[in-house]
Amino acid sequence: MKAPFESLLACPDCRTAARMEGENTRCETCGREFESTDGVLVMMPSEPRVDTRGADNPHCQKWKSVAAESLDEYFELGNGVFRWIHHSAHKRVAQYPPSPEAWTLDLGCGGGAHFSYFSERESVVGVDVNLDSLRSARRRFPRARVMQADACRLPFRDGAFGTIISIYSLEHLFFLGDVLAEVRRVLADDGLFLVGLPCEGGWAWNLGRRFTSQRTLSKRYGLDYAQAIAIEHCNSARGVVRELRRSFQVERRRFFPFGWIPSVDLNLTLTLAARKSGQKAS
Repeated sequence: MKAPFESLLACPDCRTAARMEGENTRCETCGREFESTDGVLVMMPSEPRVDTRGADNPHCQKWKSVAAESLDEYFELGNGVFRWIHHSAHKRVAQYPPSPEAWTLDLGCGGGAHFSYFSERESVVGVDVNLDSLRSARRRFPRARVMQADACRLPFRDGAFGTIISIYSLEHLFFLGDVLAEVRRVLADDGLFLVGLPCEGGWAWNLGRRFTSQRTLSKRYGLDYAQAIAIEHCNSARGVVRELRRSFQVERRRFFPFGWIPSVDLNLTLTLAARKSGQKAS
């Protein structure tokens, strides 16, 4: 039987149990209170990890201000080829349906891009650091359970989730090692970690970007998209896989579109299924 949602929660500061009080939540040990805003439960640590590399870069700041708009207008609605590429990892991850008897964590859920793929949405918790994206997810999916949290200090107890997915988010995380340590902590011993990545750093991905999104979005928004994305996408696909293998056992890799060619350079997206090192499939 699936545990109640409240039993998943832990204070991100002292790591002890947190109890829900109406729409808000309170740590039973340190007494810290966490409020909900627009249906989003905010459980950020008192001192979140902040990547400041792009703080003084005008192109990066401009991109941050228009990214949510472009994701819908260009990547989803205005470019059929990119939409086909973008959804490839979502479709591959959806081929591993999570058990309805265990909770699923959608790490870096953004505006809820994967929510429509869940057959048991009541068992999913979407987490992101961007509050505006989470508000968008709530507007699109009014019954979705979403939380603002720092992936370096997740507000959940050990082993809380049977499945954790992360699609198109790990390439953005400067503190990747810390995040993967948290994923390992909150994933059940027999749990499954599903990852979708762009083939960042690969020849085909870099060439495709140069002649599509880089050209179009630089002109549309008056920014140097290549410069901004170099900061935003701080991890290559190879770097993510290398870091992942430090504490997880990768059971399967699937490339797109040329699945029979296991190459980051000749493909556009990569999907991985992994478990904690030393754990076997149930």
